[in-house]
Amino acid sequence: MLVLLMIGVPIFQRFMAVSQLPFWLGDMITGLRVSPMIIMIAIIIMYIVLGTALPPFMVLILTIPIIYPLILTLGFDPIWFGVLSVRLVEIGDISPPEA
Repeated sequence: MLVLLMIGVPIFQRFMAVSQLPFWLGDMITGLRVSPMIIMIAIIIMYIVLGTALPPFMVLILTIPIIYPLILTLGFDPIWFGVLSVRLVEIGDISPPEA
């Protein structure tokens, strides 16, 4: 499964770059007139949930091309977001869904 994800991620990233989908998504979400902190809370919940289902490296590789332009559009610091996203995925990784 990991090998298939590692093969598919560069294709996915190239598609994101060519289609300009992350920038369109960022424009759409900033047009919702919702506080940037509410959007950040939704992203935090998404990273924790994805961290429970996928390996941390794959979650970051799959989501950063989509979320990074949104973070820049909302005005958050990219370094702060990078540290936060790695921590959240690791938190999701140590708390598996099957209890």
